[in-house]
Amino acid sequence: MPKDAPEQSEQNKDAPKKPRRKKDAPKDEDRQAVGMAVTERMHQLGLTVAEINRRTGLSETTIYAVIQVTGQPTKSTLALLSAVLDWRINHLYNILQGRAHENVVTESPLEKNLAQLVRGLADIDTLRGDVSELKGDVSELKDVVHRIDGKVDVVIASRHASSGDVR
Repeated sequence: MPKDAPEQSEQNKDAPKKPRRKKDAPKDEDRQAVGMAVTERMHQLGLTVAEINRRTGLSETTIYAVIQVTGQPTKSTLALLSAVLDWRINHLYNILQGRAHENVVTESPLEKNLAQLVRGLADIDTLRGDVSELKGDVSELKDVVHRIDGKVDVVIASRHASSGDVR
């Protein structure tokens, strides 16, 4: 070994080390996707950075770092942001990990039927409001009652159809 070999290894020790990219570290495009998702959702919900700061306790600097992709957000930061943006708690973390496809929520047949039932009940409530406004006009009242009956029949029929009950 040459005399200067140990000196070279000592010099290499002092040289600045290049940061290693972790195998599972988020890609820049995934971090950008998180920033875009947060920005778009804020616009949809009409939220400002100051409002998110107030609701989450995250500093505005941290929020801007996520939006502008200047920092590496922690899992807890992403969870807080997801919650305040009315997403599932792991929504932004999934995006950051390149698993945005896991955020797709599919509706079960039961959920679809319940949603239809809720819409039907809302229609019935609207008709009830109409009835209360009539105050004595019998012919209009009869029309409203017939419409309510029709809505109730539709709701009942949809429930029977969803449960497989054939009559």
